Amino acid sequence: MPPNLTLHWITSPTAKAITARAIAEIMVSDPAYICRDEYTDGFSADGRTWNKDAAEALTGFFLNDPEMQNRLFVQASDKTNAFLGGVVIEPSHNGHEKYWTIEDLVVTPAARRHGVGEALLNFLMHQARKTGVARLMLESGVSNSGAHTLFTNKGFAPISTLYALDIIENKTKYQ
Repeated sequence: MPPNLTLHWITSPTAKAITARAIAEIMVSDPAYICRDEYTDGFSADGRTWNKDAAEALTGFFLNDPEMQNRLFVQASDKTNAFLGGVVIEPSHNGHEKYWTIEDLVVTPAARRHGVGEALLNFLMHQARKTGVARLMLESGVSNSGAHTLFTNKGFAPISTLYALDIIENKTKYQ
């Protein structure tokens, strides 16, 4: 883990709101973060660019979507408590085992390639083992090659490839 890096669960509603907004801002600064959920939930009309109000809409989605009220948040910060990265997790149970879907994992541009993403994944893997979570899953935008390398190096393996075809154009929830 990089020196002076702190990783912690975010539990208070105020801290969750701040973390959700920071994660959303980082996501919309880079189209490489767009994947299936951002496309199907209407934050990107074409799967390649963000809608103009995507940061605000994503923040609200993270905090208020009724299907995801059990979301977990993790934050990475430096010794001054500056936000360096974060994770949104959807815990689930399929009737046989618990699993976590890493909905979003982001690192600030200045902190990339300094071990923050790896530290976040190590933290999640440790917490998952400690709490009996059988599996971690995630989905990543097709052009996010740096993240793909990290995921592969940490033992994640691709299990599918998603293709999309718009039949009706500009059918988005958030524009």
